[in-house]
Amino acid sequence: SDTTAYDARLAVSGSNVHVTWREYDPVDLIYSTYYSRSTDGGSSFLGSQKLSGDLYVNYATVATDDSNRVVVTWVEYDTSSNYATKARASSNGGSTFGAESTLSDGDDINIYEVDIAADGEGGFDVAWTRYSGERANPYRIAYTHCDSGCSTWSNPVEIDTGEDAKFRNVPAVNADSSGVGIAWSDRDSSFGGSSDSDIVFRYDSGSGWSAPELVSEHYYEADSEVPVLASAGDWLYMLYRDGGDLDQDGDSNGNDAHADDGDIFFRRSS
Repeated sequence: SDTTAYDARLAVSGSNVHVTWREYDPVDLIYSTYYSRSTDGGSSFLGSQKLSGDLYVNYATVATDDSNRVVVTWVEYDTSSNYATKARASSNGGSTFGAESTLSDGDDINIYEVDIAADGEGGFDVAWTRYSGERANPYRIAYTHCDSGCSTWSNPVEIDTGEDAKFRNVPAVNADSSGVGIAWSDRDSSFGGSSDSDIVFRYDSGSGWSAPELVSEHYYEADSEVPVLASAGDWLYMLYRDGGDLDQDGDSNGNDAHADDGDIFFRRSS
């Protein structure tokens, strides 16, 4: 990049490397979504191109599949704080991209974090956190899907528990031909856990979403957040951060006024 850049993400398929990031435009005074690719495993890159329009951009990310399809997604907003989740798709390995698609439904006061995964059959799955402005339950996890080509996207649906929660954030998406799984941080206490944020997971194998499952542990009674998903074969893997308990012997209740020890937890499907 030629100016200040943030939030780089990459996706790899064979020797094809796809990179996206936010880059500052000193003329329009905004951050835009940029993309670049390599066809030789990253030894060289074929320049960069701007994918977003003339509005402010956050949270750009990218996914690809074994057929060299590429989708870049980002969050866009204007000076009136109108937020939207956007995407552009390529069917030729990033040589060219189709027109911009709007994935969100236009009712969002704010959008936080977006993640994307290829489903192994030509389609892509996207999730994000939407802030709806509802007093008791403002934070929701939204999801949409496109079939091969991604010329159209399904209407976004909310896949969280639907219970009142003061906070939800950072959805992580993983998909293959057998289905799609999404994990996120959720402060819904109806699970019987603590009032802190926990990691919740749902899966759809094509017959509808599974019941929300609490997958983080409760020993530390601190916030669990920022899940990451990966899969290989029949296994699904997850990492997440827990605020921990810095002084378990002297004060076992919570993360000691944020003087936390920041543990990283690992889980694997069974």
